[in-house]
Amino acid sequence: MNYSKSKSFTMLLSAGIIANSICLPAYGDIAVPGSGIGQSGVAKELRMVYNPNDGMYYLRNTVDNIETFFGYGGSNKFNPDIPESSLNPRPGFVGTFSHTSNFLDSYCDSDETDPNILYQKAAVDAHSNVTKIVKFFKNAPFYRNNQEGVGEGEGIKVLISTSQPRRVPILKPMGWGSKNYIGVHFYHDENVRILSAGLDVLAHEYTHGLLEYEGLVYSGKETVALHEGIADVFGILARYYIANEYSFNQDGSDDALCGLIGKDIFYNGYLRDAFNPECTTYDIYKTKDDNSGLYGCGLISRAAGLMANGGPNIPAIGYGKIARIFYDAINDGYLTENTSLQEFANYALLSSSLLYGDGSQEYLSTKAAFTAVGLLRMSPKDFNLYANNNSITLTWNESPDSTVGIFRKASGTKVKPLLIQRVIGTNRCTLDAFDGISDYYVAFLNDASVLNPAYSDAKRYEKITNSTPTNLRMISKNGLNVQFEWSGTGDIFAIYRKISGTSNEFEMLGRTTSRQINVNTINGKCDFSVAAVSFDGTRLSAFSPVVTVEEYLSAPTYFTATSETSSDITFTWNSVSDANRYALYRTSDGTYDPPVKVVETKNTTCKVPKVPGRYHYQVAVVDLEGNRLSSFSSVVSD
Repeated sequence: MNYSKSKSFTMLLSAGIIANSICLPAYGDIAVPGSGIGQSGVAKELRMVYNPNDGMYYLRNTVDNIETFFGYGGSNKFNPDIPESSLNPRPGFVGTFSHTSNFLDSYCDSDETDPNILYQKAAVDAHSNVTKIVKFFKNAPFYRNNQEGVGEGEGIKVLISTSQPRRVPILKPMGWGSKNYIGVHFYHDENVRILSAGLDVLAHEYTHGLLEYEGLVYSGKETVALHEGIADVFGILARYYIANEYSFNQDGSDDALCGLIGKDIFYNGYLRDAFNPECTTYDIYKTKDDNSGLYGCGLISRAAGLMANGGPNIPAIGYGKIARIFYDAINDGYLTENTSLQEFANYALLSSSLLYGDGSQEYLSTKAAFTAVGLLRMSPKDFNLYANNNSITLTWNESPDSTVGIFRKASGTKVKPLLIQRVIGTNRCTLDAFDGISDYYVAFLNDASVLNPAYSDAKRYEKITNSTPTNLRMISKNGLNVQFEWSGTGDIFAIYRKISGTSNEFEMLGRTTSRQINVNTINGKCDFSVAAVSFDGTRLSAFSPVVTVEEYLSAPTYFTATSETSSDITFTWNSVSDANRYALYRTSDGTYDPPVKVVETKNTTCKVPKVPGRYHYQVAVVDLEGNRLSSFSSVVSD
């Protein structure tokens, strides 16, 4: 394609009608399945609509709120460090990609000028990949429907532009992302495809918008590096997770997670190696100018790689756990507009503690990985807490000239610990104990009372001031919505939930000044409890006895033993919509024991060894961590 003579067009995925657009399908069209040929020459499934008025098929996904346009323009990504005059004009949108059939296979030659044909392969890639990315975040362990993370959201716009930014000519693949918006420059040559072919790249850009909704502004040296690093991690996870049919093996036995960004864009090469970056420690980073963020971002992605694949004295903890730790670190209210790299390392460590417990392998590997890249300084050693009536004494073993901060947070809440006292030249501190159940930490501070990572392990102290609520009961249930009622004394109560049979801590779902509340459960089996709390969520009473609520997906159907030998038996079943993982269970004939899990699989068939005796088999949908989400199938006996 001759760029000097080409028009400047754009491809956009949008949640709704864009002002002043033309060639848009009428809303209320008929949703239909479709497919198309992407830049790799491979057919891809597409969600489309059919317009009965003009007989055309349009790239609009009504399930995930995605629409694919062509147009012209440039970046509207907010960055106060870059003058607006140096950016492209705001995007202009011309029309929705369409075709006469629901199979998009237009041939694009160098003389073609119709953007609906010229960019159709790139449109197929974008429409397919963004649909997969939205599904990635909708599934376990995130359960996030959109970038905003609430309700239906606005959907996502993806721009593919041939315009040149005014600052510099584009001589390599380039993309940008913001709230409800992904931009991809229409650069390609003999060794590189248009950027929409890279699922990990689009997931990277999608994550930028998610981070902005969580409060992290794309501005300033460290916040830009943090943006880029977290986006790389989720781009890598999305590519791996989707390629493995939206599933991770919990034992970490999958092939090593690859840190090469943009492999699918290049015929031979990649954009960067996120797990082996040029910048390997924070001390090196501080000596460099890094306005793009692509130098310092390697500290975050390298730490994630060490957690995922292991390293010297750092055991691998499995990719699903990396996803949970990083997502909780960005989703639990920690991020601010100027969060630093070191602060994020602390949030990741805190998330690993809340999810898996202090002293767990997940916690230790997270701490070791971020320490290895210099973002965590070892916390004060031998931290202990001693109670004496209504006061507590905290002690630690460290140099007497160190400045140490005392931090506290309400137990069971996913909030950043609050600095409550600063001490210098001592290794002990006595405080009045807070009412309720609190977690206390110590950490080194710099001269400005800014946290110099990392937090110590938490020490919990319980000062119970209220009696335990009684008679917790479910009074109504409609699908996933549940209404509870209880008795008790106190001004404020909180309802908590955790997955039954796990060691996870209870998660607070909501607070109320009454003795009734409506909350949502999730598919599977969950335990609910209630407690009296203070205005800031500190628990003032013990947890009430639990009420267990079960809500299951429909069971897999047509569960059948397709073959059986003297040594093994093979089963098949029909897939369940949006299910990503299944588990096979068995019970011994003549017993009333609950079914025992034999194996997990992401397929709808599996072979298991036969065992002596007669057994009854069933299959069910499970989540990323093996918790059952559906009813059991019908029984097949060997």
